Amino acid sequence: MRKAAAFYREQVASHGGYVYHYSLDLRQRWGEGEATASQIWVQPPGTPTVGMAFLKAYGATGDKFYLDAATDAAMAVAYGQLKSGGWTNSVDFDPSSDRTAEYRNGKGRGKNNSSLDDGQTESAI
Repeated sequence: MRKAAAFYREQVASHGGYVYHYSLDLRQRWGEGEATASQIWVQPPGTPTVGMAFLKAYGATGDKFYLDAATDAAMAVAYGQLKSGGWTNSVDFDPSSDRTAEYRNGKGRGKNNSSLDDGQTESAI
């Protein structure tokens, strides 16, 4: 399990976060549509879902690797919290992207619409 989790954390993650689907060669990534290398998804089964899986693995094994992986996912989600207090379906770590939003950390721009649709904000909390 650790070998698979290490691959997922070290080769698949972007900024500690995840999307829904990946091509076998990891060149293409999708959430609700194609995602760039700088984007992660908050909406399940995105980053919070993966973070919770890592947290459960830590609880089952006591291996700090899983706790650190869960922390990476949590920090990625926290990065994308909007000034309005909630989250939208995705987070973009590229400040020049037109898909960023008004993040609380000041590193984004654009929309500031928190969403409860499809468990976006709820899963982040």
